[in-house]
Amino acid sequence: MKNCPACQSVTLESTNLEAHLSASQCSSCDGHWVAADDYHAWLENGPQAAAATAAVAVEDSTHAVFCPHCSQLMRKTNVGHDLNFYLDQCPCCHGVWFDQHEWDNLKSKDLHTQVHQMSSAAWQQKARQYSLRSTVRQVYASKFSSTDYSEAERIKNWLERHPQKQDLLSFFAAPA
Repeated sequence: MKNCPACQSVTLESTNLEAHLSASQCSSCDGHWVAADDYHAWLENGPQAAAATAAVAVEDSTHAVFCPHCSQLMRKTNVGHDLNFYLDQCPCCHGVWFDQHEWDNLKSKDLHTQVHQMSSAAWQQKARQYSLRSTVRQVYASKFSSTDYSEAERIKNWLERHPQKQDLLSFFAAPA
């Protein structure tokens, strides 16, 4: 096996990330490399659902990293779902580099069985939409008191589901 894509000088060592999921681990940064074939074989064996755990802080690598298998520059893939880190995935061999605690955080959201979908255009579009909604919520939550924000959010959710949504919006926009 080649060197760690994050540390660059430490040789990766064989390990198991999960039962029946082969990986290579860096003894220095505790990151893990998972080959695409190993991940898909693990998925076919029917991985166990993740037990609920709390998310753990991640120090996401911000520099470009190269695939330890085929030396291609890996792409950053936005995970989304309230997880503020990016996975590094090789566009050539499709292996994935998990910085320390990234796998644990994916498991905490039961997303560890969807890693192979995260680089898709549909997943990335949803991740961007989720991020935008989260930012908008933060902006308005800081503008209003917590009571007013909760009430406004309740009304907004009610309005989104209402069959006469457009009529109600026109009513709200009409002069009082």
